Amino acid sequence: GSWVRIRAGTGIAVLGGQVRHVIGSAFFFREYVMHYTNAPCILRPEFRDSDEGASGYFSGWNDEKHAYDNESWLYQGEGLSHPEKDFSLQDPRCVFQTLKRHFSRYTPEMVDEVCGIPPALFQKVAYALTSASGPDKTAAICYALVWTHHSKGAPMIRTAAIPQLLLGNIGRPGAGLLPLRRPPSPRAPPVIPPPTALPPP
Repeated sequence: GSWVRIRAGTGIAVLGGQVRHVIGSAFFFREYVMHYTNAPCILRPEFRDSDEGASGYFSGWNDEKHAYDNESWLYQGEGLSHPEKDFSLQDPRCVFQTLKRHFSRYTPEMVDEVCGIPPALFQKVAYALTSASGPDKTAAICYALVWTHHSKGAPMIRTAAIPQLLLGNIGRPGAGLLPLRRPPSPRAPPVIPPPTALPPP
């Protein structure tokens, strides 16, 4: 294995590059993505990504309140229970295509510029996760307390969930996002949650 050093605070860019790698290289687990994620759901026409307007914000930003009104983020269709879906994942307003457009900016060159990881080394890291994942195998992303305590910890962990969901690495034995936490005793082992299994379809 290789030690991959990144600039402090740039973890989201590394994970963004991983998302782009999974989608762009068609490594994602299609059957899992279609049935266990919101990828096929169609977003409302009012939804705008942060780069689809002059503001740099997602749709619904309120300057006075400094908060989002997420009404435009809902799915097309009859509420959350019956959204319209495109199981071909080709509709430009489906969550999958929106995700693909949003993360397309995270090229290996951009990851290098932001994080300091040479493109060839980043590709090696990205391939390590995708090659260990699939219908017949799973991989976990383990993180230590620093992600939890980071000023951008919640967005970082949420971003780490995206490649895991695309690869079918959530809710299956040996998969997931595993926080390596220790109880107060320095001699205690890290707490790793037990693997779970998906219910039958």
